[in-house]
Amino acid sequence: MRPAPSATSSTSSAGSSSIDSYNLRQALIAFLPTGGIIDRLGDARERSREKARESLAILGGLAFRAGGGSTLAASKSGKTQETAMQMFERLLKELGFASKAWRVREQVIFLMGLVLRDAALTRV
Repeated sequence: MRPAPSATSSTSSAGSSSIDSYNLRQALIAFLPTGGIIDRLGDARERSREKARESLAILGGLAFRAGGGSTLAASKSGKTQETAMQMFERLLKELGFASKAWRVREQVIFLMGLVLRDAALTRV
């Protein structure tokens, strides 16, 4: 059983060591596939698009801080396991940039700006 995260730590000030990559990967699997948050980027209501973009920016920031980058981590069985950042990038590519809805593609571009800005601010 995994220990519960501390109630005093916040996502904005949490270091990379306090991000549980297993739970983050499970959240990405739950919220990003078809019918998830990425599809809400194409919603007709501005508020829905804005909240989806904010949620994805938070998930992207956490995936970035969890580390892993573009290298694959090897599991005990010798197979490679996709990191949270790789999963986030793959799902954005497959479900966002490849979407038939123009609004989803547009919002993914805005999202990338938010994630990159967040990444630049955390490195300073």
